[in-house]
Order: sequence, then structure tokens, then C-alpha cells
Amino acid sequence: MKTWQALHTAFVVAEAGTISRAATRLNCQRSTIIRHIDIIETWLGNKLFIRHAKGYDLTEAGHQFTQSMKVVEQQILSLRSQLSFQAETVSGTLVISGLEPLFGLFAPAIARFADDNPLCRVEIQSSTAFEPLEKGQVQIALRTGKKTDVLDYVPVNLGTLRFGIFGHETYMAKYGTPESTADLVQHRFICPPIHNPRIPFSTWFDENVSPAQVAATSSHAYSTIELISEGIGLGVAPLFKQTEHMVRILPMELNWETNVWAVSHLSLYQTPKVQKIIECLKNNPQF
Repeated sequence: MKTWQALHTAFVVAEAGTISRAATRLNCQRSTIIRHIDIIETWLGNKLFIRHAKGYDLTEAGHQFTQSMKVVEQQILSLRSQLSFQAETVSGTLVISGLEPLFGLFAPAIARFADDNPLCRVEIQSSTAFEPLEKGQVQIALRTGKKTDVLDYVPVNLGTLRFGIFGHETYMAKYGTPESTADLVQHRFICPPIHNPRIPFSTWFDENVSPAQVAATSSHAYSTIELISEGIGLGVAPLFKQTEHMVRILPMELNWETNVWAVSHLSLYQTPKVQKIIECLKNNPQF
């Protein structure tokens, strides 16, 4: 760090011509500038300046040093311009992680973001784990349940995801349609394989469905919907995934909901890329 500071100081002296003018530009003491010049000349193994009463003139090595520093300065200015452009435009890759069913829910919003920002590629990472956002590899995490309390995370509420129990018309034709919760003991179910507190209906299955009633188990919403569609049994699905031939069972009694969040890291939240995707997600037509 000292060497980099000394390089900058020597370059300012070379342009200013005197220690006093350099001290004014750098807002530092003359003694600091002289110390920096000594550091950089020792580091380079050459004298950069000829010191005299009127100021500092450049040696041959000093001229070479100045030309090289001008190239470095231009490269830094170019980098600053590029970074400024990137900060104002949405480009590169946007990585969104989340539970698989949420991507079906937010597909229209993600499509709108892609249309509005053609220079940015959207990368979807389906995961049941909450990937740490500190690494910067994931810009947005779609999650359900309680609001995160991680200090550096910014959660944005996107709406409420609602669930119900459904059966296919072919299942109803074979087993009948339950008219009350008491009728459910006569029916077959597609259940979560294990209790999961993050799933709002997991406890209901534990308390109301006996092992003998379990026709199949599924840990994913889409496979559950496929099993429902095959008439294997009754199962839970998000309301937005109801198809023409799926019949909702006892909607007043059997309904669950959970909050949906878009979570980003504090250091990324204000970037145009994250702001634009959050804007699209908040205006999702499915809610």
C-alpha cells in the first residue's frame, strides 16, 4: 500500500513541478511527499528528480516513470468509465436461487425482466438450501416462510402463496368427492416424505393422514401435481397450478398460505440489476 501511495505522490510531483504545489493538490504535508519520493526512488533503484531551488526537474528515469504512470492513469480512467457504465446498465448474469415451484409462479415476471434487459442473462438455480448471499454468487434468493433476520440481508415481501388439496377428475370418479373432513379417512393421499416445518401443510398430513392412506410420497410440487393428474390420490398443490381437470377439495377447511420473499444482500440491493428484478417480481400477475 505504501508503494502505491508513493507512486501516486511522485506522479503528482512530476506534474506539479514543486513540492508545494503537489502538497496543495494532495492535501498533505511536505514532509510526507518527500518521504514518499524517497520510498519510490529506493523501490525503483533510480533517482526520479533533480532537486534545485526552483523545484524538481525530472531525470531520464523520471521521464520514463511519468510516461508509464500516464498509461496507468488512462487505464484506471478507462476502468472507471467501464464500471460506471456497468453500474448504470443491466448486463452480465443475474443468478436467482429458490425452491423449484416458485420459478413457475414467477416465470412471467422473470420473462418480463429478460425482455426489458436483453444484455443480462438470467441463471436459475433450483435449491432447497438457502445459499449464502455474502459470496455474491447469488443476487436474489426466492424464499417462503418467515422473514429472514440475517442482519445484512434485505427481504422484500412479494405476496402470499396459497395452497389447497386437489384430486383429479379420474380419482373422483373412482373414489368419490369428500363432502367433509370426516370423509377424508376413506381417501388416498400423496404426502410429503418427511415432516418439514418450512412446508405450511406438513403438520396437517402428520396429524390427519394415516400410513395406510399414503398412496405415494413426493418432496417436490411438480412431481406431486403429476401424481395428482394420474389419479393416484389427493395431494397439495399451489392454487396457481390448478388445471382444468383438477378438483379442489374442501377449500374452506383445507387451505394454507405462506409469505414469499425476494432476499438480496445489502451490498447488492441498490444495484440496478437487483432493483429491476425486484420491481418485476413485485408486479407478478400471479398474485
